Amino acid sequence: MAAGVLAATLLVRHAPGPTVTVYLTLMAVFLLQTAAVALSPETTRPHPGAWRSLRPRVAVSPPARGAFLISGGGVVAVWALGGFYSSLGPAFVHLVAPQAPRAAGGMVFFTLTLSAAVTVWITRALRPLTATLLGCATVPAAVALSLTGLHLVVLPAVFAASLLAGAAFGAVTRGSLSMVLAPVPRPDRSTTLAAYHVLSYLAMSLPAVGAGVLTQLYGLRIAAHVYAALVALLAAAALLPLAAAALRLRRGPAGGDTQREQDRLPMVRSPGGREWCSCSSTSCRSRFSTAPSAVTRRGPGRRFRPAGKGQAHAADRSTRPAGAGGGAASRLLRPGHRGGAAGRATHL
Repeated sequence: MAAGVLAATLLVRHAPGPTVTVYLTLMAVFLLQTAAVALSPETTRPHPGAWRSLRPRVAVSPPARGAFLISGGGVVAVWALGGFYSSLGPAFVHLVAPQAPRAAGGMVFFTLTLSAAVTVWITRALRPLTATLLGCATVPAAVALSLTGLHLVVLPAVFAASLLAGAAFGAVTRGSLSMVLAPVPRPDRSTTLAAYHVLSYLAMSLPAVGAGVLTQLYGLRIAAHVYAALVALLAAAALLPLAAAALRLRRGPAGGDTQREQDRLPMVRSPGGREWCSCSSTSCRSRFSTAPSAVTRRGPGRRFRPAGKGQAHAADRSTRPAGAGGGAASRLLRPGHRGGAAGRATHL
């Protein structure tokens, strides 16, 4: 997106007939992409149901509903803020600095998108819940800085605000997507991702349309203040469930609940007889390379203890042996991780 915004800005600044050249360039790019897709070799075996697979399906998988509710407010806040900069950003720059070149209007949105991309890479080591929380907390600061630039007539403040808005956008997007998709089984990820994007683009488009109506009726200055207050309130409201989830994660679940969940936790067993917890966490899978050969299930008398560094969790088989089940498992749990409710918490 950042590259597209920059290219469009340069075309508007230097190309003849910019309102036509941009769309002709996009048309040429789409035609090249269509030809490349048509000439690319097929990577999967054709099977019936190709047309049926094109029917839109939107649903939130049950394992993702909790994370969807927790992070949904933050998603709405940052996408609404991005919608303001993408739709009214150039007009807002002209309102703050009428003498600024036309390219400055495009560069303010380029700053936001570039900042978002860099933030996604920077926050890759953070917990998804932490990244989402930090992103939501950045939104009010970005809004306040935008209004400061408007009142003080300082264009650099507007660019600094777009930089902060991009950081919030990138952090919330990276964190919320990880929270929502991590516990979802692979067959349900497409419908859950579709629901996420439906929410995102509605949050981006509907407030922007409302801001346009307000601009026509009362002017951009009043519309900007109303929009800023709305986005700040959305971000503040989104912080409440995120902070509550972070507090619960810090305290940890009750011991009895954890033990009951562990008794139902699927286990996987290697050819050597050692056993691991089964988990859908990507970070857990990356810590181990040994593929287990069979699936077993914990019994109520089996105790759970973490193994040492570089090893998986071992189960104490002093009370009774584990019965072998069917199928192979490839998702392993990292050292120190616990199952059940605590296991689900690590996805946050």
